[in-house]
Amino acid sequence: MKTITQKGIQFSIILTTKTPDQYIKELKDKNIWLENGVEEMIQTLKPIEKEEKIDCIIMTVDDLGFKDITRYDDICAKAEELGLELLPQNAGIEIILQYDQPIDTYFRTGMKSIKLSDGSLRLWYVRHFDGGTRGLRWNYGEPGGRCDVGRRFAFRLRKELGTSETLPSSDPLTLEQTLV
Repeated sequence: MKTITQKGIQFSIILTTKTPDQYIKELKDKNIWLENGVEEMIQTLKPIEKEEKIDCIIMTVDDLGFKDITRYDDICAKAEELGLELLPQNAGIEIILQYDQPIDTYFRTGMKSIKLSDGSLRLWYVRHFDGGTRGLRWNYGEPGGRCDVGRRFAFRLRKELGTSETLPSSDPLTLEQTLV
């Protein structure tokens, strides 16, 4: 068993059973800016069968313990080693629809990359611009893609770790967990 201190921001979302077309309509109805290529990413998704509440945490590459530029696959492996899980592929859409993201912040989703028809691999890039506009973008999700230590990623907290209400934290940006 090892104890680690993770700095991050916790929040919960509900994974819904929406179809790709329902996601696109809702994003547009809420005036969320979609980068070119995002609709193609959404169209690759398969609806899930049952809604599920999940707890998430946003952490930097540095928070995961890296001190230099790091490969995306190493970041995901380290997150899993520390007791986090990769997000489902539809989570980036649910995050921008549900999470009250602070203005002028952005992060990527730690997930299995979405493969497009041209073979490229992509991640969600969730952005709340300083002018207040919210945007769903994409970022390359190649395993060997290099990420600096300040880059932020959202991951899923393991179910057995409990919800954000049960995890000890006196400071909303600091979370201590005991991991097996």
